[in-house]
Amino acid sequence: MRFYANNSPVEFEGLGEYVREQRQSRGYTQRELAGVSGVGLRFLSELERGKPNVDFNLVLKVLASLGCDLLLHDRSLPWPPPLLPDHPGDDAEE
Repeated sequence: MRFYANNSPVEFEGLGEYVREQRQSRGYTQRELAGVSGVGLRFLSELERGKPNVDFNLVLKVLASLGCDLLLHDRSLPWPPPLLPDHPGDDAEE
């Protein structure tokens, strides 16, 4: 499985670095982000350090709290995928 941050492939540890960068850019401490996300401080610390066996549901909670989306991509299709609208339904006529 590959992870991508800003259209660049990263190792799993890179996902933790991405979370740390996003947290810091928003001015959150680890304790604050853990509280907002509903995860433990230890979990967030391990995620940011790139611990490979973290609970994926909790990773999704942290990403959602940071306003980040996770994109799944079929490797048999070309990369990068076509651009998606910012929010589902943005292109829908009213």
